[in-house]
Amino acid sequence: MNTYYFLTSVNVGPGLNAGSRLISDGIKALVKRADPDAILQDLTLFNYDKQSWSAIQDTAKGIFLCGNPRFDMSETPAFWLTDLLDIMLVAQKRGIKIGDLFLGAALPLPYGSTQTAVKTLMCFKRNQATLDKLSKFDLVITRDKIAQEMCEQKFITSVLLADSTLYAKEYLHVDPKQKIYNCVTIPSLNCSESLIKKLYKIKEQMGQTKQTYFLCHARNEYLLAKSVIKDIRDLIIIYDPRALLKFYAQVDKLVSCRLHGSIPALSLGAKVVNIAMDSRALSYDNFGCASIDYTTLDTDIRNLQFDKRNSLGEVSAAVFIKLFQEKIMR
Repeated sequence: MNTYYFLTSVNVGPGLNAGSRLISDGIKALVKRADPDAILQDLTLFNYDKQSWSAIQDTAKGIFLCGNPRFDMSETPAFWLTDLLDIMLVAQKRGIKIGDLFLGAALPLPYGSTQTAVKTLMCFKRNQATLDKLSKFDLVITRDKIAQEMCEQKFITSVLLADSTLYAKEYLHVDPKQKIYNCVTIPSLNCSESLIKKLYKIKEQMGQTKQTYFLCHARNEYLLAKSVIKDIRDLIIIYDPRALLKFYAQVDKLVSCRLHGSIPALSLGAKVVNIAMDSRALSYDNFGCASIDYTTLDTDIRNLQFDKRNSLGEVSAAVFIKLFQEKIMR
């Protein structure tokens, strides 16, 4: 019986991003398909000590970073880009398999072509150092074409697959339900007063045909929305990952500024309009869809094209299972 550890956010709260948990839960669903008898355990990104890591290394078959934009336009040191990668490489020397699963890149809009974005990110020393470490990892999975191209430029063997949040419902045991709500999801990044007003206008139009909620994944956008719109109606906050999926399971139409709301909602049968807040929206576009730049958002609901889930997810799952069994289990 194999034990795998997943470096992720282990806490839940109004100030935390539920999407981070959905990333790791989706990865665990895929690993469970590849190795059904495995023991899966979360490991916090934020606090690790020698004694804990000693116990983990004594028992681990594999240790994995889960998601996060691994590449961005910053030189600021951060745990997932510096010392934690080194700790994982030490574990690898003890025979433990290590992976960085469904990593991505984050650039502000507009970022130009993929080639332009990669050239920009390659100018940052931290991104270069991260790539050097990733070249030693046993398994690297990307979730957007910018991150994939960066790995390929450094001759890192990696595969671009559908975002892992597509599979979170499987791990959390949430199934599609009767579609009784519509929803507009508010962003965290670039959450301006003007954008909130545009989104609320769309919410009010959608509410003419079905009960429509103005949804926040976390505290900050909730407080901002309350301050921007007087007498705001149907504003809710859902930060628990399972509760969030159970809500999306009942959503008919979703206009979403949260990437990791759009993709799980697609998996649960919702019809989705994804609004790009930065380059991470490329993960949504992998599904053959097209996100809308938040700066060009049309507030007339009649002009929005809603996407439905396609079969890409099962193809990607099969590829992941094969890679995991070859690179990690063997």
